[in-house]
Amino acid sequence: MSLRLAALPKKLALLIHHHLRFGICTAGVIFTSQVFAESISYVQAEQTILKDSYTTQANQALQQASQLEAEAIQGLGLPRVDLNVRAYAFHNEVDLPLGALKNNLEQSLSNGVNNKIDELNLGGFADPLKEGLKQPIQDGVELIPDESTVTLDDQVIRPTVSLIMPLYSGGLTSSAKEIAQIKAQRSQLNSKQQQDVQRFELIQAYFNTQLQKQLLTSSQSNFNAMQTHYSNALKLEQQGFISKGQRMQFEVAKNNAERAVQNAEANLRSSLFQLNNLLQRSQINELSTPLFVNSSQNQNLNALLKSYPEQS
Repeated sequence: MSLRLAALPKKLALLIHHHLRFGICTAGVIFTSQVFAESISYVQAEQTILKDSYTTQANQALQQASQLEAEAIQGLGLPRVDLNVRAYAFHNEVDLPLGALKNNLEQSLSNGVNNKIDELNLGGFADPLKEGLKQPIQDGVELIPDESTVTLDDQVIRPTVSLIMPLYSGGLTSSAKEIAQIKAQRSQLNSKQQQDVQRFELIQAYFNTQLQKQLLTSSQSNFNAMQTHYSNALKLEQQGFISKGQRMQFEVAKNNAERAVQNAEANLRSSLFQLNNLLQRSQINELSTPLFVNSSQNQNLNALLKSYPEQS
């Protein structure tokens, strides 16, 4: 290939090389899109949206919360037992004055010594002896400080158990239990109702995409036919069998058919985007479940209206 390109003029060789690169890149893009394209049936799409969608997860969480609340409220009316443990740590410092104690002690010791001396009947020696012992007693008492600091530390752990038994609640307990059960049932019905809404949205998105595909195929077929008619009209105009105005009518019809194809392609892309967004995907391009008409179930309107109050 390089030898043949070298033999051609430079501009022509560059042009051919550019087209070759463009063709390779285009083939790579087509191959990549085919590799990442995803096919899905309606049953698979329904299972996906009912299992993994954000709405389904939110409803499941709400339903579980309602059920747990109903189970918790069933315990109303039972005795309530509380176990409490309290721990205390106490520290205090107190300054105690000892002046009065010293005076009382000195007075008591002096009185006691004097009484003993009086009992001995020492005569004239009693008074000098009392005066002689008075100073040693004072000196001994002065050894005691005028105040003392007392520190108190204490640590206590006290466990307590309390039991509360409701005797009468005026029907509030039974009503609360019944309300919780009703909320749990309503949550289940809300989940089922939301699933029905999601199925309806999926049916619209899925089979609308199938319809848009068939409309695109029909539009392309019509456009191909109009191209053939327009080509024949050009030949007839060149041969003088029809006028330019008649040929232009075919051209207008061909242009309208081309715009119809473009509109059908845009509607198909929009439908595929809506379906991918609904299923939280990005590469769904092929739908394996075709359009169909369900002729096996023929529902009478009056029968549906009669069953509506009970099954809604």
